[in-house]
Amino acid sequence: MAAPGARRGWRVVEIEFDRDTKLRAAVAEAECPEGQCFIVAYSLSEQPRLVIAPAQPSPLCVKGDKLDHEVAYRALTLLGIPGVRFRFPVCRVPRRLLERGLNETVEKLRSLGLLL
Repeated sequence: MAAPGARRGWRVVEIEFDRDTKLRAAVAEAECPEGQCFIVAYSLSEQPRLVIAPAQPSPLCVKGDKLDHEVAYRALTLLGIPGVRFRFPVCRVPRRLLERGLNETVEKLRSLGLLL
C-alpha cells in the first residue's frame, strides 16, 4: 500500500555499519514543495527518526545530524536511487511531529505543508 503523498509504497532496506551494527530503514518517494524528495524512517535506540532528502526549507524540518546523513545516503544508494551524493542534504522531522505510524505521519506532514 502506498503512503499518502508518496508515489510508491514504503521499501525497507537493511543497513550494515559493521558486523555487529545493523538497522532497518523504510524509504518512500514523495513530492515536497521543492520537488521530488525521499522520506527515510528509521529507529535509533528505540527512538523513531524521520528524515527528508533533500532537505526542505522549513522550520518543521531541522538540519539532520551525521547519522541522519549516513542512513539516508546508504538507504537511497542501496535502492539504486540515481543522483545520490554522500553529502546529500537532509533534514529531520522533530519527534513531536511524528505519529504512531508512518502513513499517519506522512498525512500530518502533508497537512502542515511539508509534503504535497
